[in-house]
Amino acid sequence: MREIIQGILEKVELDNKEPFSKFLFKCIKQSKEHTAVTQIFRITVFFDGIDKFANTLPKDKRFIFGVTTLEAILAQLGFKIEPEEAFVLYYLRELGKFKIKDSKLFEQLKTPWGQYKAYVLTEQDFSLTIRALRRMALIEYRRGSLNLKQNITITYKD
Repeated sequence: MREIIQGILEKVELDNKEPFSKFLFKCIKQSKEHTAVTQIFRITVFFDGIDKFANTLPKDKRFIFGVTTLEAILAQLGFKIEPEEAFVLYYLRELGKFKIKDSKLFEQLKTPWGQYKAYVLTEQDFSLTIRALRRMALIEYRRGSLNLKQNITITYKD
C-alpha cells in the first residue's frame, strides 16, 4: 500500500505532500485475504477532497492538477488510462450523481476543451474513450446514458 501512495506522490506536483498522503490513505483501502489482495479506490471521497489541495495552486492549474492526480492514482492501481480519459472522468465529477447522455456530455466538454487543448477529442475518439472507461468499470453506461461509479474495486490473486 505504501508503494502505491509513494508512486502517486512522485507524480503529483505539490509543495506539502504529507497532508496529501493522509488524504490518499482515506481514498485507497486495501485488504488481504488468503489468495487475493483487494484494493478499493473510493472515487467519491477523492472528488470531495481534491479541491482542498487544488485550491493551493494557481487557478489555471487546478483542473489539470485534478486530472493528472486521477491519472496517477489509476495508473498506480494498474489501470492503463490515457490523459484524455482521465480528463473526461475528472470532468464527470462536476455533474454529480445524475445520469447524462454521452452526446450531451460531448457538447458540454467543448467549453473546457477550449481552455485545455491538449485533451481535445474528436467525436469518434470521445466514443472510444467512453467505451474504454466502461470496460475499465470506471463508469456505468446503459442505453446512451452514463453515470460515474462510486467505488472502484480491484482484486489481485496471489
